Order: sequence, then C-alpha cells, then structure tokens
Amino acid sequence: NYDTAKKQRLNLEFSATKFDFHKVKKTSLRKLDSSTVAHIIETLSDTATYGAQTYACFLPRMGLTFLKNKKQVFNVLICLECNYLESTSGIPAMYHSSYKIYPDDAPPVTLYNMGFSDKGKKALLEICSKSGLGFCKNE
Repeated sequence: NYDTAKKQRLNLEFSATKFDFHKVKKTSLRKLDSSTVAHIIETLSDTATYGAQTYACFLPRMGLTFLKNKKQVFNVLICLECNYLESTSGIPAMYHSSYKIYPDDAPPVTLYNMGFSDKGKKALLEICSKSGLGFCKNE
C-alpha cells in the first residue's frame, strides 16, 4: 500500500480474505527466515501485543502471507495508523481485553480492545524494519 518511488500511499481497498500477494510488486516482497517468522507468530499470539483502541482508516503498510507447500494458508494485513490488523482467521490474543457498553433499553454489548499496545506496536515496527520493508515508520 505504499509506492516507494513516489513516496506516497496508494488508496486501495484491502481485505485479508481477498489479499493476493502474487499481485504485489516483486520489489515489495520479502522472504523471511524461520526465526523472523517465529518472532512474528510469537508477537501476534501474545496478549501483550493488544489492548488499545482501534481507529477507522485501515490503510495497511504491512502484509504477511504464510505459505505451506507453496499455498497460502494465512494472511495478515497490518495498519499501524489505525492500530488494527485484519487476518484470514481470528487471532485469539486480540480478544483478551474487553469492556461493556450499556445501550438504553438493550442488553449490554461487549467490545474488545483489539488495537496494538505500545509494546505490540514497537515489536511490529521492529519486525517491519528488520525485514527491510520500505515504509515502517509510525507517522
């Protein structure tokens, strides 16, 4: 979602369920080593990565596609501006922090703090930077 030549974001609609990494420019792709992949999985699975509010922009800067036998098995799109990620299946750690709202004349509604904590945002920015991605700053 970033044109490194023009140094500007592209206004594209993204969905992890519709994400196709084959359509991404080859210069934007990075093959990650197993220790980096393990660190990503550990970060995304850690409840300490989440716990803040999210916002509404969803312009992901980082997309992760997990392959098994050359087939996509899991996608994650991460937007550090709105503090949110979208994935092809739920990540249980995202649902550890919740609160209730009490609408008038209706049952209570549970909402989740699925946004990245400061620790989570820092870890994701480090992964982005160490992976050699071109747009990792939290601006």
